Amino acid sequence: MTSLAQHPTAAQTSQQSGHSSPEAKPRSQTVLLAVSNMHCSSCVKKIQTALRPFGPDVSMQAEPTTRTLSLTWTQAPPASQNAGNSPTGQGLSLSQLIAAISAAGFPAQLVNISESADTPAPNWQRIAVALLFTMQTMMLALAGYLGADQGDALIKAVMDHAQWAVATPVVFYSGWPFLYGAWRDISSRQVTMDLPVGIAIFSAYTFSAFNVLRGDGVIWFDSATMFVSLLLIARQLENSGRARATKQLHKLFSQQKNLARRLLADNSSEQVATSLIAVDDLVEVFPAESLPVDGIALSKAVVSEAVLTGEATPKTKAIGDELFAGSILISDQPLKIRTTASGQNTSLGRITQLMHQALTDRPAVQQLADKVASYFVLTVLVLAAGGGIVWSFWNVETGLTVALTVLVASCPCALSLATPSALAASVSRLARQGIMILKLDGLMNSKTVDHIIFDKTGTLTSDELQIEAIQIREGLDGEGLDKDQALSIAAGLETISNHPIASAFSNVTAIKIENPSVKPTSVIGVYNGESYVLRTSSAAELAEFGIKDSAGTIYLSLCKRETTQAVISLSAPLRHEALATITELKARGIKVALYSGDKAENVAAIALQLGIDKYAGGLTPADKLTQIRALQQREHCVAAVGDGVNDAPLLAAADIGIAMGSGTAQAQSGASIVLRNNNLLSISNILDESKTLHNRITQNISWAVAYNATVFPLALSGLLAPWVAAIGMASSSILVVSNAMRDGKRPSPTRPSNGSASMPASAIKGEIR
Repeated sequence: MTSLAQHPTAAQTSQQSGHSSPEAKPRSQTVLLAVSNMHCSSCVKKIQTALRPFGPDVSMQAEPTTRTLSLTWTQAPPASQNAGNSPTGQGLSLSQLIAAISAAGFPAQLVNISESADTPAPNWQRIAVALLFTMQTMMLALAGYLGADQGDALIKAVMDHAQWAVATPVVFYSGWPFLYGAWRDISSRQVTMDLPVGIAIFSAYTFSAFNVLRGDGVIWFDSATMFVSLLLIARQLENSGRARATKQLHKLFSQQKNLARRLLADNSSEQVATSLIAVDDLVEVFPAESLPVDGIALSKAVVSEAVLTGEATPKTKAIGDELFAGSILISDQPLKIRTTASGQNTSLGRITQLMHQALTDRPAVQQLADKVASYFVLTVLVLAAGGGIVWSFWNVETGLTVALTVLVASCPCALSLATPSALAASVSRLARQGIMILKLDGLMNSKTVDHIIFDKTGTLTSDELQIEAIQIREGLDGEGLDKDQALSIAAGLETISNHPIASAFSNVTAIKIENPSVKPTSVIGVYNGESYVLRTSSAAELAEFGIKDSAGTIYLSLCKRETTQAVISLSAPLRHEALATITELKARGIKVALYSGDKAENVAAIALQLGIDKYAGGLTPADKLTQIRALQQREHCVAAVGDGVNDAPLLAAADIGIAMGSGTAQAQSGASIVLRNNNLLSISNILDESKTLHNRITQNISWAVAYNATVFPLALSGLLAPWVAAIGMASSSILVVSNAMRDGKRPSPTRPSNGSASMPASAIKGEIR
């Protein structure tokens, strides 16, 4: 992690570059903060309270599982900022917000997580001190347990004072996070899980010291030091588990570069904050660096987009191809990029925000667990006080022991961590496969899916057309074209078109066409003094060339002097995994339907190839909504899969909306899950992961309830020693996190689809321009 001082401010970078904003306008800024001691929903509420005085201009989303906080506020334009303390028109700055959060007892830092920074060194130092002096305390206490000091008051006093001396650094240095957390809760009159822990440690130490001074009574220095040691180790293991369970999220954070190399007019470069990079700025990236912005490639390059899509195979990018922030430059030459988006507006920025929002989402089961955990802490305090008072009527020492044991044995952590740790692990596992969870309820509901509705074009089929065949006219006295010439002329005509059909000719060498122009139903141009037209073929032309009209195929005629020279067949193939996906879903007992806005005959052809019995074509978005709501009214759990703008209402209305990664932003914004890998087989992985998630949550909550239900009667009855309770409490939290992280037997991550397939055709047919 990096501190605030390590990030260049807008003012500093503006002064370095000589650039300034021509118009000062406030803008919304979002940063991610690491909050190391934010453990539960009660901590989140305290942070919300600390930020409340700043008003509605500040909003936050917190995730205790990853201990991160997404903070959004209105920031002043760059010209008014300086040194990270950048007042807006209202005098608000990031440093003020961080100071307010820290003052509430939650020190915060800007996040730039690397894999080597999962566990901070100071915690290991506290553990080392705790273990060293705990062993000494235990050895000194052992003499008393064995009766070595009995009958000699001087030896007993020396041994007791020695325990006090070696226990003090454990309690007040190693145990300081717990003591501070308890004091924070008391001073703010709020309850978190640090309160019973801090009270237990401080009470054991204080009463032990009091008994040493008066020379009589039981001392619990060994229990207090053991409790601190075990709890520190447990939390360290929890932190490691959290870090591993959210490794993919950390990878995304680490790929977000804070600086970019901007090229100036004189071909020199400057290092500036990525937030200052504007659209159309030129950025240079060196080999092995990650791209700081989205943009257009100005030279050929090879990049790895693994962090975005889960696809490990590097991709070759040609001049003019899209590039995405977070990709790694594999080429051995520098790459120049013309920026299309920077900062939080890049694909990586949006993915990171969406993943963080998913983790901050609170499904109903998590909300219930958080509510129960908050009452649980209060119950622990009441039981400890009540049990201690009742036992004190017989023996004060026993009463104190029972109270301490109840405080130490209680484990609200296990209950509070049961759901979020399992959710974080599932989100991370799916992210490694290129599956991005936007809404946790969608993942939770996937276990009960019994109907799945698919869109056709761009979902079951590739979203790009490809050339399937070409037929040329023969016997024109040497004036006819060969296949290569016909394709090159057609590609030349299409270079000025932005119609999807033009993409089918992207890999064909184009001939330069003079005076090209686009008409409503054709493109025209001149080559070698002859006028050429590329348009939709008529039925008569297909018959003339002996071509049988096939549903889902587009036919283009290339004409010269009103004579058809060639007919080119285009198709959008089925995704290579489409048939396997439908077969797998049907084998699970899930009903599959195909609803599309395409012509009925095209939809029927695709349904026949895939074995889908229920299908309909020519549907509007409203028609699709009617279909899905009819199923939901009959209490079916319905998933929908789509990619286009017209699919957005369907995906939003479904119990689980699944958008293709190649789809539109509107479709993805309404979805619960995005397939960044564009692989339909990932749907099966989602269903499996949802089942695993439910099992892990059930196991974790069952264990947490069973542990606490067992340990409280034992603690209240006086049958449980404080040191045994400390072991149980620490082990319970570790068990819950470890169970959530456990990977179990799962299918291999699905192979990302690159689009094309050899299966026949499925694109929209009819008027194309």
